[in-house]
Amino acid sequence: MNTISQAYKDGISSIRAQFDTPPELLLSGPSPDRMWTPSLAGAIHSFQKELGAEKSPLTGTEPVIITGQQPGMFTGPLYTILKAITTIQAAEALGRQGKPCIPLFWVAGDDHDFDEVRTTHFLDRRCQIRSLTYEAHEPYANTSDIPMYRMPLSDKVHELIDTASSSCWNSELTAGVVSFLHDSLDDARSLSHWFCLIMARLFSRTDLRLFQPSIEAARKASIPVLRKEIENPLHSTRLLIQEGEKLVLLGFKAPIQRNADACNFFIEVEGHRRNVTYQQGKYLVRGCGLSYTVDEMHALLDASPERFSPNVALRPVVQQLLFAPVAYVGGPGEIDYWAQLKPLFSFFELPMPIVYPRLRAVISTVKLNRLLGYYNITKDDLAAQSDLLTRFLHRGRDLDLSRTFMEDRAHVEEAMNIMVSRLTAPTASESLKKAAKACRRHGQFHLDKLERALLYADKERRTTAESRLQRLTNAFYPFNLPQERVFCIFSFLFRHGWPLIEHMIHEFDFSSDTMQELEL
Repeated sequence: MNTISQAYKDGISSIRAQFDTPPELLLSGPSPDRMWTPSLAGAIHSFQKELGAEKSPLTGTEPVIITGQQPGMFTGPLYTILKAITTIQAAEALGRQGKPCIPLFWVAGDDHDFDEVRTTHFLDRRCQIRSLTYEAHEPYANTSDIPMYRMPLSDKVHELIDTASSSCWNSELTAGVVSFLHDSLDDARSLSHWFCLIMARLFSRTDLRLFQPSIEAARKASIPVLRKEIENPLHSTRLLIQEGEKLVLLGFKAPIQRNADACNFFIEVEGHRRNVTYQQGKYLVRGCGLSYTVDEMHALLDASPERFSPNVALRPVVQQLLFAPVAYVGGPGEIDYWAQLKPLFSFFELPMPIVYPRLRAVISTVKLNRLLGYYNITKDDLAAQSDLLTRFLHRGRDLDLSRTFMEDRAHVEEAMNIMVSRLTAPTASESLKKAAKACRRHGQFHLDKLERALLYADKERRTTAESRLQRLTNAFYPFNLPQERVFCIFSFLFRHGWPLIEHMIHEFDFSSDTMQELEL
């Protein structure tokens, strides 16, 4: 079944109707003229300065293109970097048309899924997958509800940095990258803060601004959306469920699954991010026995807005209230769940921004591409995994023996076909015809078996073929997934240094829907 994101990119009308404005109008639409929350301008400027990447001051009147991602160790998979590059390039493209725009990255430090971000995958110098996991210390170990802006990092991460850098390809640029990672880790207050420090360094030569929703100005500015959510218990949940049912009728799975009593915001209790439900006229905070009436929840929001955060469905609405972005740059999974959000924007009386697909890309090397060429296969062949080992063995087999076998096989098959055609003449009995055809099938089966035995006879050649195939698969489709969804940027940055980011920005095209490639 086709995915929602693919149907959206293909322009399928039933899915496009779930959005307000098609992505193709990003550059051709009218000049953006939207005011965002001015109180955030100073806070964002101060944050860039704190991260060591000070930009020109903001007024809060600048049009914004926004993207976001939960913070991950070593910035997480490559698609995080690709989202930032897409946003930067889109803002620059608008600027060239006389529509200056600020690229903004929403660092979703409220996210509390530590298990999802604690492991980072690297492509090492042997083209093996090196997975490194951060084991948090007590009391943060074995917990699933600590937001990442509160998750501290211990000295164990220094060991991960050294292990990763020594495992990946090195150059004269490696030491500078490693030194920064160690120094920034020492300065980091949390996993989310370390992520911000790294992203600020990666994109220091661009106009990208980083934003954390946990800052005080953002929490206060979010109050109007949260207040309306509280005043109308479960209304947005019902809208989500209805839109999910609509998507199911269109032949898709509902991306956001919600229980009928689930609210679309969280409350922090003693540093833990708790789910909230609404039952029998009260808001119930799971895991701690707290309950509130609507009025009491209002009072808590006014007194302690820093304890509230939106969930995946309400965050885009809060984002629209805070920055009024003209577009949000999202990956395939995000586009899927945005297809369920249009009624929420209407309910909160906010415009739905353009949802723009991020660029897709793969990073390769001259050697890996040469190996693909030698075996006459493509990266798509690796994704399909269609008997590639046999093709590899065919490429390296003994050509004389192979040629002789194929000639002999052709003679045998020709003789078999002649014999079967005679035995299946119209005058032959049905049992004889059936037996003759079965004989040919069995003969072809055993010829195939003999050919495979020939292919696999040379153990050394087979071992070499298996090793090369595994290297290519690891590099381009690790864990049977696209490279961009697995490896972090430091797999390549340790060798190529900080200029790699500028190289990527220069080589990639945010407006292309194809899988782009950067050969290093």
